[in-house]
Amino acid sequence: MTEAASSPPAAAPAALAPEPQQTKWALVALLWLSGVAAGLQFAKVSVAFDALAAHYGASPTLAGWLLSAVGVVGVVFGASAGLVVERVGFRRSLVLGLASAAALSAFETLLPPVPFFLAARALEGASHLAIIVAAPSCLVHVVAPGRRTIVIGLWGTFFSVAFLIAGALGLPLLAAFGLRGLFAAHELVAAVLALAAALFIPADPPRAARAHDAARRGVIAAHVGVYADMRSAIPALCFLCYTGMYLALQTLTPELAAPADRVWLTAGMPAVSVVTTLCAGALAQFGISPFRLAASAFAATFVFSLLLHLAVATGGPVAPFGFVRMAFVSLLPGAVYPMIPLLCPTPPVQARAYGAIAQLGNVGSTLGPPLFAASMAALGPHGLLVPALALCAGGAAIALWAERRAAAVRQATAPGRIG
Repeated sequence: MTEAASSPPAAAPAALAPEPQQTKWALVALLWLSGVAAGLQFAKVSVAFDALAAHYGASPTLAGWLLSAVGVVGVVFGASAGLVVERVGFRRSLVLGLASAAALSAFETLLPPVPFFLAARALEGASHLAIIVAAPSCLVHVVAPGRRTIVIGLWGTFFSVAFLIAGALGLPLLAAFGLRGLFAAHELVAAVLALAAALFIPADPPRAARAHDAARRGVIAAHVGVYADMRSAIPALCFLCYTGMYLALQTLTPELAAPADRVWLTAGMPAVSVVTTLCAGALAQFGISPFRLAASAFAATFVFSLLLHLAVATGGPVAPFGFVRMAFVSLLPGAVYPMIPLLCPTPPVQARAYGAIAQLGNVGSTLGPPLFAASMAALGPHGLLVPALALCAGGAAIALWAERRAAAVRQATAPGRIG
């Protein structure tokens, strides 16, 4: 028996009712914007990468750490974050995450020496985790069941939207007000959202109602508990296959295209990502189960990866295949997030699943680009194909397996082991 199966189910939060009769769209918007603010913790440094490196005289390696330090915290503590959020409370965690994000951005406007800036970025990783675990845990409890899949699919767009906003507004801000102005803008956004969350998100239930033995265990034991329970592990494994290739394909695919196509391919793929992730939520709501949608997206990515590399080998146009492949890849977050309410019937298990997604998502984003780059170094342009095919095959298999697990959840009369 897994830990989740052997423990009594935690009581659902009284204020965040699991089955609201109507969708509270204003709260949906607030929670989604909180996710966008978390995504901007990465995007603000990405858009300011060159300016930040120039300011600090940083080497490429150090500049890379200035960007990725936020994600390192998620790699180490992602799964246990779900347990901590469950114990602290969803609204409290969200408000604290947004408030600390605002405070850390305010500190970054001082452009402190590199060690202090890196420390602030690492602390941002903790606030980032708090937001991206707490917000969707709140989200499923302010949405009527008939709209839950499409809204959770909407949540999956927060990271791509953050990068779109950073590209559209961050560069003009940077040009007009410099690094301090860019960080101050993020400070303002996070502070306003923290205040709004404190005022409008329903209060957490009494702490005793949320108490759970796993929240008092050590980090290693907590991770074992999360990944031994297939309800929380399966969506995260699917997400790992997605993030393992998303950033790498976004970055490296233009290198395979003709020089004239590289600029518009680089600029267009993030926009494609946002649109198709939104479409995934609609498809999962009205047309196809999120499990089959994910399996189909992985399969189509597999096929269009082969076609793209056939175009490379024959000298054909690469950009059309690059856009179509990115469209299918970007269906995946909109399919994976809606799996969680179907696999995880109670708020505590859902929180752990979001924590596991945060952790394995960071693992994929951290290890994916070096893996693809090493494969290209060894095999040339076609090195981009091998890891993509492996991740697609693995992801499709996991998604189909997840569908069987969800059927077991539906048939069970009480929460129990389904792994």
